[in-house]
Amino acid sequence: MGGDDVQRVKDGLARMGAAGFARALGIRKIQASGTSVRVPCPVHNGKDPNCDIALKDGELVYMCHSTCGEGGDSLKLLQGIRNCSFKDALTEGANMAGVMLEGASPNPEKARIAKAERAHFISQNIPTEPPKRLPVSELETFWESCPRACDSTSVSGWLVGRRIEPEVASDLDIVRALGDVVPSWAHFKGSSWEALRYLAIIPLYDSAGELRGVRGASIARGVLPDGMPKRLAPMGGGPKGLVMACPTARAMLGGNARPGRILIAEGEPDFLTWATKGLDDVATIGIVAGSWTPDIAARLPDGAEVLIRTDPDGPGDKYAEYIYETLADRCAVLREDQTEVTGKQ
Repeated sequence: MGGDDVQRVKDGLARMGAAGFARALGIRKIQASGTSVRVPCPVHNGKDPNCDIALKDGELVYMCHSTCGEGGDSLKLLQGIRNCSFKDALTEGANMAGVMLEGASPNPEKARIAKAERAHFISQNIPTEPPKRLPVSELETFWESCPRACDSTSVSGWLVGRRIEPEVASDLDIVRALGDVVPSWAHFKGSSWEALRYLAIIPLYDSAGELRGVRGASIARGVLPDGMPKRLAPMGGGPKGLVMACPTARAMLGGNARPGRILIAEGEPDFLTWATKGLDDVATIGIVAGSWTPDIAARLPDGAEVLIRTDPDGPGDKYAEYIYETLADRCAVLREDQTEVTGKQ
């Protein structure tokens, strides 16, 4: 165990980011802010989030502002949590960060299992065949026929009910209203989107920032009839490999912008909410099942700060894990605890 080992482990833990390190420690109650998180102190098993873990000058550090008042680097935090020697903390940190300590014997079986698990995970998230797409000219004609959301009483009311400003959403062109043109693919179980009240139309973009799909959102109040989803993809044109994107995100995907911060939200309502908050220099992307791909990930600038806001449930955890897998080696990736930060239930 030498100084090089210590630095390599600390560098490896730093690459996990503050949120990734906190999750690896088993902490579930995480409030993210920039490149830092605030958590209940894991050293004295605190209940309230008053311990900061932050990435500063390329190194993870922590500071408890409550009972124990402890602070230090990532390895000291490991020592405090595990109540172990520095050597044991270094070994655990190396395992967390995937770093081989000097003189340690590699474990081929462990490496084989880890490689197999990663390959299986990736295989479950990447489409095995090119996704179906709507004819571009037909899609563009349909989109151009859709009026601004703020000009539709029904869609405006739906947005206002979700505390989204119709004018702002319309100016960003992230949602429109169903117009007079209702293509054959805008149907569900024999009925048109218009008849079923799927009147809010949300555009979807590919990894080059080009319009390649849409989603119809129901504006009906209350619980929908059995078998009726809240949002619909066109017949023959699913959302795989397509994302919702604000203007800054569309420019980024098209290679015309390098925003320093990217926010990734799960689902149409959360995307519309965050895209209309007026956050400076933030590219807001919305995802649904199958949206995120390595091609999308490759469009995010190196060194960008990426905040993941997926739902705190099984699917949301899987989306977040996959996004992290595709970005962790070159971006600062954080996941925000929605329940803790926004009060979302």
